[in-house]
Amino acid sequence: MDTKTLDRIRDLVKNGRELGTFWARWRKQCSEPGCDKHTAGFNQDSRFTSFKATLSFDSAFGFYGNSGCSTFLHCSHDIASEYLVKAVRAHQETIFQTMAEMMREDAADLTAKARTEIVQMQKMVDEIERPPPAVAA
Repeated sequence: MDTKTLDRIRDLVKNGRELGTFWARWRKQCSEPGCDKHTAGFNQDSRFTSFKATLSFDSAFGFYGNSGCSTFLHCSHDIASEYLVKAVRAHQETIFQTMAEMMREDAADLTAKARTEIVQMQKMVDEIERPPPAVAA
């Protein structure tokens, strides 16, 4: 049995919950007596990386009749990267909530599709199990 869709739904729900509740759980953990070391944020300490993503910003344009395209935005990679990390840090709670919401929505969509497929498969099984019509004597 192929459980790829169900595995994806389970992973989306689990990760959505983790991300959606992270900051509340994090604050509670850090407020515990004796908790004197804590960090959470993007590019803070690679010894404790929870997940890693590669990100680029792409912009290009081209004109009809010419197969070439040109990059539209020209800026320093170093400066843009530095300030992207700062911007992401400034909005990290909102980003986590947005990621969690997207995961929940995708899980709900996949669940609805899976339910439809289950109904269709059950109809196929019922058709297979249906006794053949009686032959007139």
